[in-house]
Amino acid sequence: MNIETSSLAVLISFFAGLIVSVLFYLRDKSLKESARWIKFTLIACRFFVVAILTFILSHPLTIQVKEEVKKPLLPILIDNSNSILIGDSSFVNEIKSFLDFLEKSIYNNVELIVLPFSTNLEIGEEVTFKEQGTDILKCLDELNDNYSNENIGGAIIISDGINTEGQSELLIEDYPIYCLGVGDSVVKPDAKIKELFFNDFVFVGNEFIIESHLNFINLKDIQQNIVVLFEDKEVFNRSFTPQSNNSFHKIKCSIKGNKGGEASIKIFVKNQIKEVNIKNNYISRFINIKEKKINILIVSDSPHPDIRFLKSAFFGVKNVNIETVNFESDIDLKLKSVVVFIGNSSVENKNRWLGNIKSFKKGFLWFTGTYGGFNNQFFEFIRLDESNDKILMKLSSSFSLFKLEENTKLGLQKDLPIDVPFGKWNFKGEVQSLMLQEINGLLTNYPQIVFSSNSDLNYSIFIGENYWRLGLRNSSELKRFLRKTIDYVSTKTDNSRFRLKMKSEFSDNDEIIIQAEFYNKVNELDNLGDVSFELWKKDSLVTSSKFQKTQSKYRFNLGELSNGIYNVKTTLKRGNESIIKQKKFVVNELKIESEDLTMNSKFLNSIAKKSNGKFFLWKNRLELVSKLSTSENFKSISYFESITNLLIKNKWVFYIFITIITIEWGIRKWQGAI
Repeated sequence: MNIETSSLAVLISFFAGLIVSVLFYLRDKSLKESARWIKFTLIACRFFVVAILTFILSHPLTIQVKEEVKKPLLPILIDNSNSILIGDSSFVNEIKSFLDFLEKSIYNNVELIVLPFSTNLEIGEEVTFKEQGTDILKCLDELNDNYSNENIGGAIIISDGINTEGQSELLIEDYPIYCLGVGDSVVKPDAKIKELFFNDFVFVGNEFIIESHLNFINLKDIQQNIVVLFEDKEVFNRSFTPQSNNSFHKIKCSIKGNKGGEASIKIFVKNQIKEVNIKNNYISRFINIKEKKINILIVSDSPHPDIRFLKSAFFGVKNVNIETVNFESDIDLKLKSVVVFIGNSSVENKNRWLGNIKSFKKGFLWFTGTYGGFNNQFFEFIRLDESNDKILMKLSSSFSLFKLEENTKLGLQKDLPIDVPFGKWNFKGEVQSLMLQEINGLLTNYPQIVFSSNSDLNYSIFIGENYWRLGLRNSSELKRFLRKTIDYVSTKTDNSRFRLKMKSEFSDNDEIIIQAEFYNKVNELDNLGDVSFELWKKDSLVTSSKFQKTQSKYRFNLGELSNGIYNVKTTLKRGNESIIKQKKFVVNELKIESEDLTMNSKFLNSIAKKSNGKFFLWKNRLELVSKLSTSENFKSISYFESITNLLIKNKWVFYIFITIITIEWGIRKWQGAI
C-alpha cells in the first residue's frame, strides 16, 4: 500500500508537530524533575498526534494494487428449441452424459457454464427442449454482451443449425467457436403444411376463404391426400401428386360459418410414406365467427393518408361497413360499432362527439394528429412547446390485452418516424401502453399507442400522425393489427363487480395467467372472498382449483396448455354472496420447430470457420473433447487493479492515533502532570 499526498503537506505536518510539541513541553514546569527519556517520549507522542492530525487535514490518499486472476471460461450454448427433441427423443440423456464427461475431461482451471438458448440466451434457465424459434447469431451477441469482461477461451454450440429467425450475417468472434451438429443432414421425405390464412373478421351466415401453402420434399410422383376439417367435419378433400422433389402447392377452400363463437379449422396431408417428421403434416387453428356486423364511423376534418390506410385494412371484408364524416356532422351513434377520429378539431366539436360516445357507450380509436388542444374527459395533454418530435416506437413488455404476432411487433418497430406533439399525456381509466417512444435513440416510458377502458367503453389512442408509413414495408401485418384494435375497442367493457382479465388467444408455449377482480359497494378492490374455478375443454374437465390472492386481486397461473378451445368457469364466494363468471379462450399450436428437422451443417460450419473454430458431428463429440484438452486458448489472465481511498477511512490510523494519545496521557498521569 502506498500513501499519496503533496510534499508541502508532509512539510507542514512535520513542522506543525515539531513546533507544538517542543513549545508545549518546554513551558511545562510540572515535568521539570522527570527523567530525560520521559520528556523525549512525551515530546514524541505530542509530535505524532499533531503531525497526524495536520496530515489528515490535507486528505492524503492510499493506493493499493490488487491482483485478480480470471480463470478461462468455456460457455456451452445448448439449442433449447423443440426441433432437437422432435428429431431425437433420446438426446436428453445423451447431452447430460456428455456434459458430465466434458466436465471431468477438461483440466481443472477451466470454468464451464451451460447456457440454453432459443431466440434469446436463457441464462439461469433449464434445458427443456420445448422452446419455439432459434436465433443463433443473436445469442452469440448476447453472450458477448453478458460476459464482455470475462476470459472466454472458446465456446461450444450444440445445435441442429436450423435458424428460424434473425440475421444471416456472420460475425467475427475474439475466440474460437466449436460447433457440435445434432441431427441428420440427409434430407428425408417430408410433407409440410407451412401456412394457413383466413380473415380476421368472419360473420355468421357468410362464406369465407381459407388458404394453405404446402411443401413436399423428396416425394416426387407419390400421391398426397389433403383434407380440411371445419368443426371436425370434412369440407375439403383433394389429391395432389408432386412433380419434383421440392414441390410447392397451394389450396383454397370456401367455408360457411353457421353459428357464432370459436370454431376449429384443421388441415391434414397423408401419403403412403412413413415420414420421420409427422408433426408438420397437420395444422390446427381457431377462428372467431361474429354474429353482428361491424359499423365503423371515421371522423375527420380533412383528407389524410392515415384514413386511406385504415380503410385498406377492411377492403374485401364482408359485414364491415365504413362511413366517413367530418367533425361538424351530427350523427346518431346508436347503430355504430366504433368511432375512429383522424386528427383534431375545435373544443366544441370534440366535446360534442365524446359526449355522444359516452352516452351511447361506443368504443373509439383516435389518431390524434399534431395540432390543436387535446384535453377531454378521457385524457389530457400538457404541451411543453409548439414543436413536434419525430419518434420511433418500441414495444412495451407489460402489454397483455391481446396477443400480437412476431411479424406485427417487428412491423410496429420499424425505423420510420411518427410525428408527435411535444408534451406530456395523461390517460384516465385502466391504461396499458402497447408502444413506447424512442427519442433520439433513447427509449423512454412515454406512451405512444395506448389502450384503456373507461366507464362502459374501451378506447385506443395513437398519438401523432403518419402511421401509414409503417404499412409501406409490412402492410398485411399492420392491417391485421388495425383490425385487432377495432375489434378490441368495439367490444363492451366488463363493468360488473366481479371481472375476469385474460387474453382470448394463446400459443401452446405461453404461460396462461388468469386474473380476477372484485369491486365492493364503494367501488374499491376487495379480495376478502374466495374464488374457485373449473377449466373445461369441450365436455371434459381439465382441472379445478382456487385463485391465489395477490394484494387486492386474484391470480392463477395455468401454465402451458395443449391447443384447443377452453372455457373457464369461476365462482366468487364472499359471505352469503356468490357470483359466477365464465370466459372462453383458445390455445393455438406453434409449429415453428417442426417445419424442418434437417441439420444445417453448412451454417454451423461457417460459424466455426469464421471464428477459427471447428465443426464436429454429434457422433464425433469425443474428438471435440480431445481438441479442447490440447488447446492453448484456455489460459488464466491476471489483472492488476489500483484501489484509491482516503487515508482517514483506514481503521489502523485511528488505532495508532488513540494508542499515542493513551501513552502520553498515561505517562503524564504517572508523573503527576494531570
